[in-house]
Amino acid sequence: MSQLLALQNCSFAYGSGDFRLEGVTLDVGPGRMCGIVGPNGSGKSTLLRIMAGIAHPAEGSVCVRGKQLRRYDRRELARVVAFLPQSPSPSFDLTVREVVGLGRYPYQSGLGLLGSRDEAVIDRTLVETECERLAGRLFSTLSGGERQRVLVAGVLAQEPELLLLDEPSASLDIHHKSHVFDLLRSLTGRGIAVVVVTHDLNMAAEFCDELFLLSNGRVARTGQPEEVMTDVLLSDVYGARLRVIEHPLSGSPMVHVMGKRSDEDRE
Repeated sequence: MSQLLALQNCSFAYGSGDFRLEGVTLDVGPGRMCGIVGPNGSGKSTLLRIMAGIAHPAEGSVCVRGKQLRRYDRRELARVVAFLPQSPSPSFDLTVREVVGLGRYPYQSGLGLLGSRDEAVIDRTLVETECERLAGRLFSTLSGGERQRVLVAGVLAQEPELLLLDEPSASLDIHHKSHVFDLLRSLTGRGIAVVVVTHDLNMAAEFCDELFLLSNGRVARTGQPEEVMTDVLLSDVYGARLRVIEHPLSGSPMVHVMGKRSDEDRE
């Protein structure tokens, strides 16, 4: 399978003596959903920013479709890669529909006018993210969860081949969290590659084809969820007593935190 995104021996540091991401080699193929997981400060968001071309590795290479990422111009790259950061704080005085329409900028002419094709894509992504009833509302009046769904709709409107999302289910309730992951999973059926940073190991195990587990700026392990999510490895990386069991319905790995209450229940 040809790789859509390939990182080869990438290293990155914010400054002397600060955190360093080191020696990262990863591949992402089309039609795959990959989860970047790991404890706070392990480098998840930094890695995603390198994949998006926002942070540039001091060493190593990043290629998209076999072409060096740095050789893409902004508009060309935006037609292939869409990126949603972890905590965007836009202060849009625009309607929801207008915000989603911003995702069509890679395809617009110099006049910035939306055509019928653009309008159809906006309609579709509003429906897919359950935002159609919000279309006429001002973005600034929405709740945190509603804003997150609209921002997801905006990156979907780019129609990318590679979708990079940093905690896309943040601020969402259980229904919308599940809906977003279902939607991201369905995109892989169109051949779109999805890479998602998430702290929710159980959601990652349920929806992702592959996990990239980071620890202290290095890749601790990559593989299918059942290969990455083991008692010993996760307990070591997260510094907590974790037990991995099989989900009784789906069969996916499921993490249980072995806290004091677990000890009390056994007594």
